[in-house]
Amino acid sequence: RYKLDDPAPYLYRTADYGETWRAITGSGSGSDSGDLAIPADDFTRVIRADPGCPGVLYAGTETGLHVSLDDGATWRRWRSNFPVTPVYDLKVEGTDLVVATHGRSFWILDDLTPLHREAAAGAIGGGLGAVPESGAAPGSGSGVGSSAGAGAGFDSGARLDAGPDPGAGSGSDLDLDPGAGSNSGAGFGLGAGSDSGANPDPESSADRGLGSDPDPGPTSASHSAAGYDAIPDSGAAPGSDAARIGAQIKLYAPRRTWRLLPDVMDFITGTDGKDYSIGLGKAATYVASRNETGHVERRFLDAGEAAPIGAIVYYSLPESLAADAQAIGKSAGAGSTDSGTSATAPAASPSLAFLDAEGGLIREFRPKPTGHDTLDDEDKALDPGPWMPVRAGVNRFVWDLRHPGAMRLRGNKTGEEAERGPLVLPGTCQVRLTAGEHTLTESFEVVNDPRSPASPGDLREQLDCLLAIRDKLSACYAGVRRIRETTGEVERWCARLSRHGGHEAAVDAGRALCEALAAVESALILPGRQTDTFGLHHRVRLNAALASVISIVDSADARPTTQARALAEEYMARIDGELDRLKTLLDRDLGAFNDLVSEAGRPPVDTP
Repeated sequence: RYKLDDPAPYLYRTADYGETWRAITGSGSGSDSGDLAIPADDFTRVIRADPGCPGVLYAGTETGLHVSLDDGATWRRWRSNFPVTPVYDLKVEGTDLVVATHGRSFWILDDLTPLHREAAAGAIGGGLGAVPESGAAPGSGSGVGSSAGAGAGFDSGARLDAGPDPGAGSGSDLDLDPGAGSNSGAGFGLGAGSDSGANPDPESSADRGLGSDPDPGPTSASHSAAGYDAIPDSGAAPGSDAARIGAQIKLYAPRRTWRLLPDVMDFITGTDGKDYSIGLGKAATYVASRNETGHVERRFLDAGEAAPIGAIVYYSLPESLAADAQAIGKSAGAGSTDSGTSATAPAASPSLAFLDAEGGLIREFRPKPTGHDTLDDEDKALDPGPWMPVRAGVNRFVWDLRHPGAMRLRGNKTGEEAERGPLVLPGTCQVRLTAGEHTLTESFEVVNDPRSPASPGDLREQLDCLLAIRDKLSACYAGVRRIRETTGEVERWCARLSRHGGHEAAVDAGRALCEALAAVESALILPGRQTDTFGLHHRVRLNAALASVISIVDSADARPTTQARALAEEYMARIDGELDRLKTLLDRDLGAFNDLVSEAGRPPVDTP
């Protein structure tokens, strides 16, 4: 009726097959938007019921998107980075919400699962707006990321900041602010209060394709009847502060996750700065950077963004635990990692671990170490993330379904293929959140690409081969680190003995040992400061040769070829030979040098 100068919203619901109808524009309909209703002058264009969660409704109006978790009794305006724009159509696809706007492209909200969990649990008082124990300001670490989609529209792919709505009152908005980054306090949030603005979410979905969730339902075998979070394993007495805090920690089971091979362009596109290489199959220009959790973000300038690849994990922390985690990080000292100074995250800090079906650890993440930003580039490269966000309220983390990569060596720029571990096998995985005395665990399914012809046996053989290569490279780098530490100690002793004179035999033995150690290092890895990583001026060392096999073995879901296995085994055998030489030098030659040093009245060199 807006064409008849009547801008009021008109939404009705029937429970008797159309015999009777009642208005469902919200409590206090016809007044301000601050009373859990669609504004009286914001006419509606579309309404959709969520097929995966009874009671959840989405309504598109002339100015935006509204959501109800109680069949229309109350409504909240959708915030986050969604713009003020007419919403003409809506569709729930699996556990994603697709929004078609007029003039502002289409948007896709990644993963409605946490919203389904909260709605099913009845944990949102009055339908919406439960405030976590933190009492944190709206927009501080909450939000399901919506993203602009590629396709028709004047603002295709634009990143938009919703900002405060001048017509919205306190307590009337579903604040879905994605925060500072896709994994830094981002995700699903139900904070009440006035809107203080929102930051764009750079890791949200535009291109569905196979990446959409195949499981439309919110159910999960790992959930309690409340719909989320198992009972914290803290042993705290009921009614105690620990029990009260533990009850406010939530871990949402990830939805079923596709195991997909990365796009071939992911291996050659940049991770920092603007990339203009629109040829070679790339469809858009983007600016890449790492967010505060260490994930690479790509802000597209002329296109939408694809959904995050991997398992999306949402969890909620009360303010007290988040503050404790930050305090622990600040009090942690610096440690020594790979002959370089590195910031540390203590063992007592919160952790997010991923396990296999039997409970075996696959990978564990902790908060960003304090002082990491002050390190030089070589030390930062030893621990580039990703890190677990620990903000008060709801956090989001995206696990790429990969095992840890090979050990990192300070200053090494070769063999980069091994820095990323292999994909996990399809099947049941677990995610475990540890915060203070409390531990929560949820299960989720990893489903292989249905286009892949590989059998479970093929994938197992592939994983075993890739893990063997990774472990051998880690042993190689551990050997190189021992070489560098030993060489440094021997050179220092040789310099001291030379200054005092009369110890030529010890000095000559030390120099010969350093030369032998340098020969082993040169066989294993390109020595010295590396500025050229293209191999145009230096012969390929064993680490880079073995790492190059990784790109062959994991280029497809398939059993490793006989040739790839033979090549990997040859390189691994040659690395073993060099490591045996190293052991001999440390056992025999270093021992002889220490004997000469002891004769000179000096303490021996310790073997690393």
